[in-house]
Parts: sequence; C-alpha cells; structure tokens
Amino acid sequence: RQRQMCIRDSSLHILSPEISELFVWSLEGKLIKKAGVPAGYSSYLLPAGMYVVKVGNGESVKIVIR
Repeated sequence: RQRQMCIRDSSLHILSPEISELFVWSLEGKLIKKAGVPAGYSSYLLPAGMYVVKVGNGESVKIVIR
C-alpha cells in the first residue's frame, strides 16, 4: 500500500501504511511543521496558504490550504 494525502476542511489528511515523518515547508523554504505520522489515518490542521509537503521518503508535493 502507498501513502495517500488529501486536503479537506483546511486540514491535510494522510493515510499511511507505516510510521513515518511529515515535513511541511512554506514556498519560501521555511519549515512550518515536522511531526511523526502513525500507521493508519491522521490529520493536520494548517493555516490557509501554499505549502510543500513530504511524508517519509516519498516525493515532495505542493498543496494549497484554503
């Protein structure tokens, strides 16, 4: 199984098959959030804005929180 991410209700929702780490950066490169991600479902509330997100050793993805 692969990790899945989606944005809903101003939150980043992650479904991960294994324990990993979440990194969220602003587009300017400032680290906004670093958190442990449990196996299974988790969600993280973020202020409105554009971010670069990486979970574990996966690829970095741009997201928009409205």
